[in-house]
Amino acid sequence: MQRTQRLAAHVCSAPDLPPPPLAPIPDGRFFPTFPDMLEESRKHNGVFSYEAMGNRRITILAHPSLYDIIFELNYPGVISEKNKLGHAWFGIPLDIAKHNDASLAQVREAMAPNRADNLNEVVGRGIEQYFAKFPTSGTCDLWEITIGTFFPVNEAMFGDTFKDHPDALQLWLDFDKDFAKITAGYPRKMFPEHLAAQEKVVAIFKKALEDGKDRLPTCPVLSARTDGLPNKGADFSTETKARLMFSIFWAAQGNTLPMTYWMLAHILASPGIHERVLKEVRGVELGTGHGFNARESCPFTMACLYETLRMYNAVLAHRKVVEPVKVSSPSGAACVVPKGDMITMASYIQHRDPTVFPDPETFNPDRWLKEGDPTTTMNKLTAANLFFPFAKGLGSCSGKHLAMREIPTLVALFLRSFEAELVDPMPKPHWEEVLASVTPESFPFDTAVHTRVKFARRG
Repeated sequence: MQRTQRLAAHVCSAPDLPPPPLAPIPDGRFFPTFPDMLEESRKHNGVFSYEAMGNRRITILAHPSLYDIIFELNYPGVISEKNKLGHAWFGIPLDIAKHNDASLAQVREAMAPNRADNLNEVVGRGIEQYFAKFPTSGTCDLWEITIGTFFPVNEAMFGDTFKDHPDALQLWLDFDKDFAKITAGYPRKMFPEHLAAQEKVVAIFKKALEDGKDRLPTCPVLSARTDGLPNKGADFSTETKARLMFSIFWAAQGNTLPMTYWMLAHILASPGIHERVLKEVRGVELGTGHGFNARESCPFTMACLYETLRMYNAVLAHRKVVEPVKVSSPSGAACVVPKGDMITMASYIQHRDPTVFPDPETFNPDRWLKEGDPTTTMNKLTAANLFFPFAKGLGSCSGKHLAMREIPTLVALFLRSFEAELVDPMPKPHWEEVLASVTPESFPFDTAVHTRVKFARRG
């Protein structure tokens, strides 16, 4: 495992050094793709910038010794602008967006590891019910298996808020379809279907809040999101609070649905991996009456999850530079990131470092088993800034503990219940527009690009 020496980075009161080198944005693109960033990172030795639309400079940090500029709370010279981003991306009103960190802190507590275990019991029962409705045999799109977590996860977080809204999944898809464009800077008003979907979900949350569901123990995340507000949200209208809730509704699925998809695709596409996962998940007691903790009982399955997160999760974490910051690259060359720049790091770049992950474009779960327990390996890599699919620190994903339980739970329950094989070739990732997790070219249910699974229920 690679250990890296921390490089110099500090506030520079009188910068007399050049800014980071400027990398070109490929012709025809509004913003570089993650593969574009990876290529430039190999040319510029850890630090480089892009000039995006509107003369916005975005500086990319591409070495683990520099990531603490983003991960550390109150790092000198930089600030988080999550509240502004929440307003720009989700339309969260600024008067409540400024309390987002405190609200998310309560959500993290509500979804801490021990509580995530309880939430995953709700998810597991919902997945069982979903697969119980599958026919004895047939062929379906891989997405039809993947979405088995959608309503159970919403139930675990928000109680019965979406019980009478079978269109909630389609609303999520309609919102998500153009979301990556919006986060890249396109105006939200350009996407009326996106906005219409959001308004319908906001109306659902508004009704739930009016009915007092945020005070019910069956709605733990709904409760936590308001508990973290001043006076537990009493100072804000239900409409304003409902708009705050929407970001959690999107985020709960934005990573987990694609990651479940890719994990299942790789398992089904590789006979050797498939056989090992089957032996593992069919060799443990899992389901109603036994619990749904595949995370503890299925180490190779968890290794498949970590490898999926490494290859297909693509986090961008941002900070705004408010004072010039001097940065020393891995070669020792120094530069100054100017005031006003946005500093960003991309997990895609780090997760493809061949010195840490040899042959990084190959799906290899065994790389996580070198020390026996895959979670031990994952934790060590995360501590060294070498693996961070959910970011780190205060800005880390509030639902990561549930995500790392629900994904292997669905995979295990499906493969325990069905014999299955991938009918079509392994799908290709669509790296042109990505936010958090890359989706396949067939996303979602593309009639021209199939990823079909043939299945038969076990006797």
